[in-house]
Amino acid sequence: MADMADDHRLDYAELSPGTMAAVQAVLEPGIAAENPLDAWGTG
Repeated sequence: MADMADDHRLDYAELSPGTMAAVQAVLEPGIAAENPLDAWGTG
């Protein structure tokens, strides 16, 4: 997905601290909400 975005010169929006906190709250322990393209855990 990242390569396709780069090929088309698309940028991803920066996630706000509130959005990052909301994502982090539902991730499995030990997984950090750092990369929006990650498949993050099992769910």
